[in-house]
Amino acid sequence: MRRDKDYGLVSGDDELRILRRLDRENVMRMHRCAEVRCTELIPLKYDYCQKHYEARMQRFNKERIKSQELSAKTLRGQQQLREATQDYDNTKRQELHDGFYQSKPWTKIAEYVKQRDGYLDGVDGRAWDKGQLIVDHLIPRRLLDQQAQYDTS
Repeated sequence: MRRDKDYGLVSGDDELRILRRLDRENVMRMHRCAEVRCTELIPLKYDYCQKHYEARMQRFNKERIKSQELSAKTLRGQQQLREATQDYDNTKRQELHDGFYQSKPWTKIAEYVKQRDGYLDGVDGRAWDKGQLIVDHLIPRRLLDQQAQYDTS
């Protein structure tokens, strides 16, 4: 084994010669997936091949959800969930929680717009049933004044 200033630890002169030749030819250097018994060759910037990366991410997400469920059963976890929900409601969902979309004037305007447009989706033109179509603002409500929020255009 020897250490090279460009390639780090190499097993010998033969390996160093191969690495230098690959660099001259602009060949992408590859290595094996870090998963045990996987022989897939992948670029140096990745640790795992796509198959094992997805499997590890699925495992990670399952464990994260299980951890969150366990945490929600404790008093501290319930308090943290309550605080996170309250923070989310006060910042990101403020438009939905102030009752605007359940108010009588908005429901009348929404019904008018649905009928005016023939229950067609404004994005892809699909026809929807009365209850399935949702009317929303093109410009976010937080950027509009009180009167402009009820504008049908």
